[in-house]
Amino acid sequence: MEIYNLQEDLVEVILDEKLAERSDICKCDQCQVDMMVYALNRLPSRYVSKKRGETFSRLELADTQGRTSVLAAVVSAIKVVSESPRH
Repeated sequence: MEIYNLQEDLVEVILDEKLAERSDICKCDQCQVDMMVYALNRLPSRYVSKKRGETFSRLELADTQGRTSVLAAVVSAIKVVSESPRH
């Protein structure tokens, strides 16, 4: 059985949305990974078994409180990484 952190899906979806809105930010693979790591390190983990995670991931995306927390972490990650990219 595999375990999975649902926050990864939430961060990825919201990061993609925010990056699509901005043309002034680097979107290279390194910067995107750094943004995801930065955001994930500032959020609580939500581990589930892989099978269960697939079932509940859509419910997690609809959770307003969770989405707001992820949005704040992603916005912060974009700001920090774009100010000091490692590429």
